[in-house]
Amino acid sequence: MINKIIERTVKWDQVVLKLPVFKAIFTAMQQTLPLLTISVYLQLIINLFLKPDAFFIRLFHLSIKVPMLMQLQDLSFLLDLLVLMLFSAIYTGTYLSSRHVFQTTLPIITNFFGYIFFINR
Repeated sequence: MINKIIERTVKWDQVVLKLPVFKAIFTAMQQTLPLLTISVYLQLIINLFLKPDAFFIRLFHLSIKVPMLMQLQDLSFLLDLLVLMLFSAIYTGTYLSSRHVFQTTLPIITNFFGYIFFINR
C-alpha cells in the first residue's frame, strides 16, 4: 500500500516538474534566492534585536535606541518589494519564453511594476 502511494507520488512529481509553469517557478526562485536570503536575515535582525519590543530587548530588559530603525524597516520593506518584483518579472519572462512568445517586454514590465501599483492603492 505504501509502495503504491510512493510510486504514484513519484509519477505525479515527474509529470508536474515537466510543466512549463513549474519550470518557470523554479527558475525564478533560483534567481531571486540570494536577494531573498538577504531580505529574510534583515527582517530577522530587525525583529529580534533592533525593534523596541524585540525578543532579546524584552528578554534581557535592555533599552536600546536605534536612531535609524524606521529607515531600516523601510529598507526591509523595499527589499521585500524588490524580491517580489524580480520574481514576477523573471517568472513571466521564463514562462513566456517556454511558450515561444518572443515579444515579452510589455508583460514583464507590467508584472514588474504591478506590485508598486498594488501597494500604493
